[in-house]
Amino acid sequence: MRRLATAMAAAVLLLAGCSGAPPDEQPTPTATASPTHAPPTMPELALDDSPAGAEAFVRHYIDVLNYAALTGDTSTLEELSSPECDGCRSYVDSIVETYRSGGYIRDESWRVEDVESESVEAGVDVFAQVHVSAATFRESRESTEKASTPYRDSLRLTVSMTGDGDQWRVLAFVRSKA
Repeated sequence: MRRLATAMAAAVLLLAGCSGAPPDEQPTPTATASPTHAPPTMPELALDDSPAGAEAFVRHYIDVLNYAALTGDTSTLEELSSPECDGCRSYVDSIVETYRSGGYIRDESWRVEDVESESVEAGVDVFAQVHVSAATFRESRESTEKASTPYRDSLRLTVSMTGDGDQWRVLAFVRSKA
């Protein structure tokens, strides 16, 4: 597999403030800026056609999944996923629908605890133990905020992937209780 030669660019947001208000006017409150999120940058190792490269790619894929859930931006997740990956599509569709409906996802994150890989005929299967933290979310603008229950045990993910041109592409994304 050739090394991926593209780099992800992050937008820089500059905030400028005004200095004071006339003495007879009350200053207007300013909103606190929330931190900006940039898509995760793919590590160099994740581009290697090797077991270590496949494992690094899965760690990166989980980072991209976290980014998509927190921002609603699924473009990178979709680029890294095969169109035939039903598990991938399920997460993308859920995130897109949540944000399209005016909802959001906060605080949830998946953290990879352990990975191992196995070569298979179609490419590589990577098995990952993942801890999923609790989240607060709103399914739509009209719904009330809810809290998810964190997983008491790790999830076991099976990620089947293949080299697709100059990068890995996820073919299957299956989760089950460990």
